[in-house]
Amino acid sequence: MAEEGTGQAEGTEGQGNEPRPPEGKPEAKYTDADVDAIVEKKFAKWQRQQEQKVAEAAKLAEMNATQKAEYERDQLQKRLDELERDKEVAGMVAESRRQLSGRGVSVPDELVARLVGETADETKATVDAFADAWLAAVDAGVRQRLAGTAPKSGGATKALTKDEIMAIKDTAKRQQAIAEHPEYFFNRQ
Repeated sequence: MAEEGTGQAEGTEGQGNEPRPPEGKPEAKYTDADVDAIVEKKFAKWQRQQEQKVAEAAKLAEMNATQKAEYERDQLQKRLDELERDKEVAGMVAESRRQLSGRGVSVPDELVARLVGETADETKATVDAFADAWLAAVDAGVRQRLAGTAPKSGGATKALTKDEIMAIKDTAKRQQAIAEHPEYFFNRQ
């Protein structure tokens, strides 16, 4: 009977209560619905890719030898054009990095890649504009941090005479003034 009571307690304990994460552990970032949506999206993308592959295979099967050769040539040309464009972009990124370094600007590669335009002239103009703006912003930031008021203590105090020092009634302040102006009190011959 003790086992039956335990079973009933366990059965009723979980009803209506949401499971909680153990103490000290963060809650999950994604709900089941979020995970389901992500999986559905990934599966749909994979399914589209598979359908494209099947469609391309069917298209190739219907072509004669000359059409297949032309199709493959066109695909290779597209790939070659993509590779050439990637090479140009990499060259412009390297040149942009060199230009920025020459002007004393050091920024992450991700930002340099964003400065690259369609042509070398466009990229140079963008890099120059960015460098000018960057240096102006850094200069303004430095000036702002350095701006401030001068220290209040220092050379702005009026020099006291021996009579004014001797007229100070507070003994501690008078002794401090004597220590600050020994030339009036200690003859050094």
